[in-house]
Amino acid sequence: MITGEAETSLPPEVPPVCGIELERRTVSEQIYTCSPGDLLASFVTKTRRSRTLYLLCGMSGCGKTTWCQEFVNDARKLGLQVAGLLSPAVFAGRKKIGINLLDLSSQEQRRLAVRRTPNHESSLQTKDWAFDQETLLWGNNCLQDHHKAAILIVDELGPLEFHQEAGLTAGIQLIDSRQFRLAIVTIRPSLLPIALERWPHSQIMAVIPPGNVQGGKG
Repeated sequence: MITGEAETSLPPEVPPVCGIELERRTVSEQIYTCSPGDLLASFVTKTRRSRTLYLLCGMSGCGKTTWCQEFVNDARKLGLQVAGLLSPAVFAGRKKIGINLLDLSSQEQRRLAVRRTPNHESSLQTKDWAFDQETLLWGNNCLQDHHKAAILIVDELGPLEFHQEAGLTAGIQLIDSRQFRLAIVTIRPSLLPIALERWPHSQIMAVIPPGNVQGGKG
């Protein structure tokens, strides 16, 4: 815990280039770069029968959650409802000290994870983070309540879900069900092969940072 500095869920900066590691990809030759507004414009012109899953890919800290929040804001301006979860980072100054979990429907937010230290060990953890079991249970309950959402965001599905069959498992079940019209799942490049094996018809989309939007396909 850093003393003397207020916590914030706003990152100190977003790198000017995101998803550059995807240029060395081997899993797909079709990777889109798309602004939230462009994706929404595409969505509203599609038939209601369409079922589209986007894997929003990028390394930790590149701006995936920021992209999703902008998408939610733009969708609400159009009168569209977006359900699901966001995982905003928590900073003290410029240091990332935690991860929150935000339910897009209720706007309730809880602490999901803290940095692993001798004082913050957990039965559910990754190399860097110790996760709160009660928050994960709450998050899964929120996702189950969103099973009929037309637009769904799950930020993010990571090693817990794909390698340990833990974490936000309801998110994987929701994507499997294909009841949505549009779903966006944030994911790390290293997990693309396993995600594409499970959802072979998904589209891969790299992050365009705010202020660096080009639009269209990349």
